[in-house]
Amino acid sequence: TKNWGDMWRIPKYFEFKELLEQCNFEAYELNGVKGSKVTGPNGNHIFMPSCGYMDGEEVLSASDVGAYWLSTPNSTSSVDRAYCGFVCGASSYYNNSFTKYIGANIRPVFDCTSPQVKTKEIGNITQTSAQCTGEVTFEGGTMVYERGICWNTSGNPTIEDNRVASGSGMGTFM
Repeated sequence: TKNWGDMWRIPKYFEFKELLEQCNFEAYELNGVKGSKVTGPNGNHIFMPSCGYMDGEEVLSASDVGAYWLSTPNSTSSVDRAYCGFVCGASSYYNNSFTKYIGANIRPVFDCTSPQVKTKEIGNITQTSAQCTGEVTFEGGTMVYERGICWNTSGNPTIEDNRVASGSGMGTFM
């Protein structure tokens, strides 16, 4: 058993369905391995190899299909089955009747959440300055490239307004 860490997991059925409905699949070969290049609406892409699946001792569809386990069980089946996503070059689909003894691949996903920031009260306010401190307490599975304070005099400040950078990653800023 491999421990991927807290932020990694096997995708759910609805996430694979979203991949099918919102992404473009094209037959692709990477370093001599056939598979699918899957491009999302934002232009980012992943490669999903066509490495088949195991049935007992036999590898099936090794260069035609990539079979990937999904973490969603099939609760409507009387047999112990789970959903499996299939990627076949330029097409893809899912199947809800794969028995769990079939050896499919795992393509883990990373749960990326927003960084957590705590801000303190603003103090020592004058006509030309104020004092404010905060702390990035959790990076959310991504790198915090800049932390600091932003402000303006006419509404809700954004990073496009005045700002003072005070480091990166987790930690306090003022």
